[in-house]
Amino acid sequence: MAIRLSAPIQVENLLPYDFTFRIVDKTTNQNWADNHLSKGAVTSLHLIELNHLLLLNINVPDSGIMELIIIDYLYCVINISYSLFRL
Repeated sequence: MAIRLSAPIQVENLLPYDFTFRIVDKTTNQNWADNHLSKGAVTSLHLIELNHLLLLNINVPDSGIMELIIIDYLYCVINISYSLFRL
């Protein structure tokens, strides 16, 4: 049995709007959806493996950005698996 301790990933809202965010673990196909974060707030995510490919999607409903582009399909990479670079 092995125990692995790691720091949680923290998401901080520095925008002047409330938003919802989704984190997707592409390695295990887990999806943490509909996390609400008020402006100025910080949340910690403890159930995420730091050696997996992690993607972040943010939806800011009150900003007017939703009318300009389709945000639901845009993800940014927040962590990559180092096994992708092994030779």
